Amino acid sequence: MHPLIVSILVATLCFSIYFFLFYENHIWGRWLGADSSGYGRIILMRLAGFFIFLIPYLFSTDYLHKPLQQINFSTLFILCFICAILLIVINYFAARTPSNLAHYPQIRKTKWNFTDIIISSTTWILYLIGYEFLFRGYLFFSTLQHFDLVSSVGLNVAIYMLVHIPKGYKETFGSIPMGIVLCYITYYSGSVWPAVIIHSMLALSNEWFSIYYLTRQSKKV
Repeated sequence: MHPLIVSILVATLCFSIYFFLFYENHIWGRWLGADSSGYGRIILMRLAGFFIFLIPYLFSTDYLHKPLQQINFSTLFILCFICAILLIVINYFAARTPSNLAHYPQIRKTKWNFTDIIISSTTWILYLIGYEFLFRGYLFFSTLQHFDLVSSVGLNVAIYMLVHIPKGYKETFGSIPMGIVLCYITYYSGSVWPAVIIHSMLALSNEWFSIYYLTRQSKKV
């Protein structure tokens, strides 16, 4: 079997296993109790995602040919900073919408304390480390060994869109520009870590603003 097909199959298998294990809520309800906030299930989901998604990269790191770094650290820092600021500004306005608050924060606690926010944020970051090393690491680097940059980005974004379908059309189509940015910054930096940082800023800023807006709404009731 062609190595590229293997990498696509492995990435798809990892996400499928993760999806069917953790999006069937009743499977874990008997273990984690009937917590309506979903606290235990979401934390477990993120930690499991970290391990499941990271495995393919760890087992193939000796065979993957990473692109050479083509931009210096200063330029990379500026690009990440600009992306982070843009995402924070966008989420400041987007997070307050009813459609966003219907899904975020993923943990549906009515009262948040500092410890809850730290635990949730830490597990978000861990999950996204595994997620980015699967998509922008294992899959993207494997694709680059057989296709040109544009084709590799196109394939990566197409699969990235598909895994966002369960989250609705806004996130599905919003994953297109996000996926392109993450692929290109991974390619020119020669590392997955900038993608991890940018994706983490997207997720964390959305969660923090969502918590803020939900808390403010509850005080008005």
